[in-house]
Amino acid sequence: MKRRFEQNQQDCAFVVLSLLPSLVDQLFQSVNVDEVTAKLHNVKANETDKSESGQNLNRPTKVQLWEELKILSELSIIYIYIYVFLFSSLIFKRKS
Repeated sequence: MKRRFEQNQQDCAFVVLSLLPSLVDQLFQSVNVDEVTAKLHNVKANETDKSESGQNLNRPTKVQLWEELKILSELSIIYIYIYVFLFSSLIFKRKS
């Protein structure tokens, strides 16, 4: 019974470890920091266009983009910590 439980635990750990890279890819795609960074680089050009045309185009400001970038960066750090914790705990359990 003990051996069967250990084998079952190893199988579960193997499945989780094989799915973690896919999960991490999906998480980082949902937290697209590069897109916000590109928008932030384009804000300067958009501000000059807006001042020349005199129209308010409801585009995000630098402050809004910086806030979004900070939130996404912190979220991606949290994802990394969770990934490392899960990965290391499963590896440690497999070795013991």
